[in-house]
Amino acid sequence: MISIAIILGIVSLFFDKTLAGFFMSLQNPAITAVLMFFEPTSFVIAFAGVMVIFSLLKKKKNYIFPICFSLIISTLVSYSLKFIIMRPRPFNFVEYLPIFNLIDYSFPSSHCVAIFALLPILNKGFKNLRYLWLAVALIVAFTRLYFGVHYLSDVILGSVIGYVMGLLIARKMEKTDKK
Repeated sequence: MISIAIILGIVSLFFDKTLAGFFMSLQNPAITAVLMFFEPTSFVIAFAGVMVIFSLLKKKKNYIFPICFSLIISTLVSYSLKFIIMRPRPFNFVEYLPIFNLIDYSFPSSHCVAIFALLPILNKGFKNLRYLWLAVALIVAFTRLYFGVHYLSDVILGSVIGYVMGLLIARKMEKTDKK
């Protein structure tokens, strides 16, 4: 599955500009109003915070560290890649990192890296809600395209990077749990 996503991400590089225009053409006020909730960076952080509280309520405290760790590591990896690759965003859109007053580049989508890094951990701990986690991650990924701030390849490959990171953290967690 991951290899298929990587292939799709690479193929999408050839169609990124056309697809970016297509996703932007889908915009309408009703959809925009709903998707604005999932768009800001604070949503991903708030989502992780809610998952920590959820872990406490479900008496699964051993998931708190992996959730926080995956969010921190995925953010560091995604921003490292952004400043190495320095891919401009679609439509000459310029976004600044307010704390550092630096340009925030397009590849990979940090939102996708972070939210998809949480998936394997949440799926492991809360299996009965795995479709909810996936739905939230896909909506976040779609917002990046819908608002025209990322190319499809940024989203697909960012999601793969995040998911693989989450898998590695979940596997490490399994090994730690067995000890």
